[in-house]
Amino acid sequence: MQVLNRTLLKKYMKKIRVLIIHPMDPFGVKTGGPETFVRNFVKYSPGNFAIELVGVTVDPELRPKGKWQDIQLEGKRVHFLPTLHVQDENIRTRIPLFLRFTFSLFRYKKKITLKDRTLEFHRIEPLMAFRECSNPKLLLIHIDMGDLFNTHMESKWRMFPQAYFFIEKHLIHLANRIFVVEEDVARTYRSKYPGLAQNIIYAPNGVDEEVFYPYSPVAKEEKRIAFLHESGFGEKDKLILFVGRLEPQKDPGLLVQTFYRLHCENEHVRLIIVGNGSQKKCMQYEMEKCGLRNEAIFAGTLSRTEVADLMRISDVFVLTSAFEATPRVVLEAQGCGLPVVSTDVGEVKKIIRTKVSGEIVTKRDPDLIAEKLFQVLKNIEDYSISNCSSRVASQTAAKMLKKIYSAYYDK
Repeated sequence: MQVLNRTLLKKYMKKIRVLIIHPMDPFGVKTGGPETFVRNFVKYSPGNFAIELVGVTVDPELRPKGKWQDIQLEGKRVHFLPTLHVQDENIRTRIPLFLRFTFSLFRYKKKITLKDRTLEFHRIEPLMAFRECSNPKLLLIHIDMGDLFNTHMESKWRMFPQAYFFIEKHLIHLANRIFVVEEDVARTYRSKYPGLAQNIIYAPNGVDEEVFYPYSPVAKEEKRIAFLHESGFGEKDKLILFVGRLEPQKDPGLLVQTFYRLHCENEHVRLIIVGNGSQKKCMQYEMEKCGLRNEAIFAGTLSRTEVADLMRISDVFVLTSAFEATPRVVLEAQGCGLPVVSTDVGEVKKIIRTKVSGEIVTKRDPDLIAEKLFQVLKNIEDYSISNCSSRVASQTAAKMLKKIYSAYYDK
């Protein structure tokens, strides 16, 4: 027994060297599930984890390409190497970021020490640069690439889906463990790659309860009214919050149509739009055309803490996405005690309890979404702060990440 305990102690005290390879700038404000995952992964990582991050830079003067530097990320020391300069991580470019990032990895590969490292990837493409190395590799799949055939998919791979699946087929076997955030997608991958089935693991998203937590009802109302005054709105106005990339997947056009329908029913509704993307100017034009430009705030890209502050004071959150896996933003909204009205995408049915913490719209129709938003606003006492926050109380980031951390010890 003592020998076993010493063995376990030695195992969990050993330095674990983690090399995360993902095109993000730790000081940027990229809004996306993988970026939030990386931040949470670092924040709650065990004390014996030594983490390195190969990513991108939005400020080449402070964080120049090809130069390692020690940074503080979520209160932890991280060794960081940017290999690519990008103007804005949230804006789609002609050549996809993941391809540009993958090519940059080949250029700076000699600067990356691989000895004793376990490599962590959040997309399949960067594996190309490390296909010859024998290091243990973990792959996290945050979206269903079957959605390449969805008309709202903005990835350039939608033009050549078979090329993507060819690359996936030849690279996915390089991963020792494959974590998938949506259960149905995990089943699909096990069926598609039966030889890898035992290494394909369902690992749902979690919410960082230290950031996304609710106010008391009294505090919420005080801060909500203060925000309304600062924004030039009236105390009777209701705040609808949207957070996400302004790209086709999130269907910002449907959001504008929905808000127009809702505003026709209730002129005291106001929309806060957090995020950036290629659809922003189109949204602003449509808002102007509908006479709603002064009824909405385009807040741009905000930090997680700023988003959480808005979630805590808003009246209802809306998600109009055409497809998702497990939308982390819904978990975060619920964690802040905010009811959610969402299209029926991914695993929202596992998060939202209808008539308790929000509503799910099975048909992507602006009239139906507006109707559900009106229902929540009209009966807000049925969707209480405690009803919403309790939905995700057991799905914290720290708890959900344990399964991932274990893979580093068992590799």
